[in-house]
Amino acid sequence: MSPLRAAWVGIRRHGLSLFAWFLEFFGAIWLVIEATSFFSAWVRQYTESNTRLLLAALVVAACAALWRARAPVAVVLPLRHSNTQVEVRFGDLFAIRGDHLAIPVNDGFDGALGDTVDRKSVHGQFVQKFYRGSQREFEAACDARLSKAEGVPSGRKGRRLAYVIGTTAALPLEGRKAFLFALSKTDAQTLKASADVPIMWRALDGLWKCVRIHSNGHAVSLPLVGAGQSGVGIEPKHLLRLILLSILVATREGEVCKRISVVLHPDMFEKIDLRAVENDWS
Repeated sequence: MSPLRAAWVGIRRHGLSLFAWFLEFFGAIWLVIEATSFFSAWVRQYTESNTRLLLAALVVAACAALWRARAPVAVVLPLRHSNTQVEVRFGDLFAIRGDHLAIPVNDGFDGALGDTVDRKSVHGQFVQKFYRGSQREFEAACDARLSKAEGVPSGRKGRRLAYVIGTTAALPLEGRKAFLFALSKTDAQTLKASADVPIMWRALDGLWKCVRIHSNGHAVSLPLVGAGQSGVGIEPKHLLRLILLSILVATREGEVCKRISVVLHPDMFEKIDLRAVENDWS
């Protein structure tokens, strides 16, 4: 995220406060100058005869106000009575190295890109990046980690079994794990995946239970769950709050892992104010 974009978004959000912050910083700077002048004749003489000092103070105060207004690209949120650190940041989920990944999928754990799995969704990108877009390889990897006894007839072509929302398959992934969790239900006729808030809550609950057992305490990163093809239907900032609340509830039941990162797509930068999230969470 470029500093200029962060500054511009921050100015748009805090335009009314920007002038007040400028006056606050300028007042603090000038207070120091006046206090120093009181005890030093040389400083007093210099400040009275040099207008460049005033200009410098104005510039410094303006820069400080702009810095304060800038939109943050990452925040760390404290979880009281827990060793878990929660981070929310903008970036590319698939560029992360070392962390386990939590990937929302449909209840059939489909690998068929196109009508069933949108190529642009996180699910679709995962199949393309780690399984070369191969439906057979992806579904075989999922089946190896899923219990067929837990599946029920889906009533549609292709994947004949559907799994309960929250079912999670922990796939090995280049020295780490990918936690694929069932977030959305697939319509047998239209193949449209859908979810709502209660479904999303159950999905996250199932995810955290699996992460607690299979992550070995290592960090886990996940996207803004519910913002894509599942169509939960609430604003991104509320989706984020729901995810954070699910983490809080899960950690009260027992430590999930040492760090959980919610990675937001840069397209969400103007829709989600991390400063407001941080203030709400403090």
